[in-house]
Amino acid sequence: MERNIESEKVFEFQGKKYAIVIVNLNWVDASNYATFIGAHLATIPDEPTNVFLSFQLRQLGLGGAWIGLNDQDQEGVWIWQSGSTSPFRKWAKGEPNNSRKGKSKNSKRGDARGEDHVVMRANGEWNDYMGYAHGHAIPFIVEIP
Repeated sequence: MERNIESEKVFEFQGKKYAIVIVNLNWVDASNYATFIGAHLATIPDEPTNVFLSFQLRQLGLGGAWIGLNDQDQEGVWIWQSGSTSPFRKWAKGEPNNSRKGKSKNSKRGDARGEDHVVMRANGEWNDYMGYAHGHAIPFIVEIP
């Protein structure tokens, strides 16, 4: 995948650098892109960071973006792609709900995987979504070391 710097909006906050990549990808491809550029999908460690990044999404006119939180390895055990142990979560009311469980036909395990990846909405709330090959394709936020 070729890096397109024009599709990235870079911001610094609390000593960390983030880029909002305005390319519509599913979570898995967004994660691979982040690795390709030497980054990872964003870890949101606290409320101020969540507020800052959701404000940036609104400024760019985006409805939401992938972040690095997922439970793809074990349902209900949410981990950050970066390996961070940050316990901060900002779930929207009723989330996470894994609402698409049983509706996917795409699975390496032969069963539906459900909603294993997290979208930060522009209002700052989080929602679990399907992020596999045939899941949602949206922009994403990376954290650049």
